[in-house]
Amino acid sequence: MTHDARTRLLALLMRVAPGLAAKVWAVGDVRKLPTAVRREIANVLGNEAAERGFDRYGRPKRYGDELDLLAEALDLEH
Repeated sequence: MTHDARTRLLALLMRVAPGLAAKVWAVGDVRKLPTAVRREIANVLGNEAAERGFDRYGRPKRYGDELDLLAEALDLEH
């Protein structure tokens, strides 16, 4: 995860899940967090995407695309 992506992730988590933001802040690389914590973050990103990531026609907004990229950077597929 790039520094910029980590910064955006921290900003989002500070607003909606401060406890997770503290865990992200404590590590330099988000991929070093336990899988369970990364899954929790992915759930938060999914909820945020469901609430704010789509326009009224169900098409992804730029914000939704950004949330998707942040979720991918959690490296949960490995």
